[in-house]
Amino acid sequence: MRKATIIALFCLMLTGIAIAGDSGNGCKLQGTWIGEVPMPPFTNPDGSVFMSTFMVTYHGTGDNKGTEVVEWINLPPGFLPKGVSASMERGVWEKSGPNRYDYTTLVYRIWDATGQIVLILRASGTKILIDCDTMSLETTYEFLLPDGTIIGCSSGIVEGSIHRMRVQKQPVCELE
Repeated sequence: MRKATIIALFCLMLTGIAIAGDSGNGCKLQGTWIGEVPMPPFTNPDGSVFMSTFMVTYHGTGDNKGTEVVEWINLPPGFLPKGVSASMERGVWEKSGPNRYDYTTLVYRIWDATGQIVLILRASGTKILIDCDTMSLETTYEFLLPDGTIIGCSSGIVEGSIHRMRVQKQPVCELE
C-alpha cells in the first residue's frame, strides 16, 4: 500500500509539472528582458556600429506558450523614413525543446499623414536560454506589403546581449 501511495504521489507530481509546463530546470521565458543589438549599416559619429536597446516582456502560464511585447527604446536616426511611424512589436511564442522557444512577432509601419499601413515586418525564429538570465536569438525577418506579399527577407543569429531584468532589492544609491 505504501509503495502504491508513493507511486501515485510521484505520478501526480509529474502531471502537475506537465500541466504547469515546467522544464524541470527552473528557467522560464516569462518576465521582462533587456537587450542591445547592433544595427548595421547604421553607425555612430565615431564610426562604430549603432547599438539599439529594446525591452521585451513574455507573458504566459506554465512554460509552453504565451505572448510577447517588444518595445524598441532607441532606433538609429533614419531607420524609419520621414513621415513613417511603427507600431509596438507584438507576437506569440511556444516551447519547442529544452530552453528553446519558437516565436513570431509583427510590427506595422504606418504613413503618419494618411494612417495607411505601408509595410509589415514579421520576425520568426527561436529564442534559446543560455542560462536562466541570458538568451540568444535565431531570427528571420520578412518584409511584407499590407496584402501579405513578401518583398524581402534576412536571417541570422542576433548578436548582442539579452538579459533578464531582476528586482533590485537594495537601492544602490543613498538619499540624503
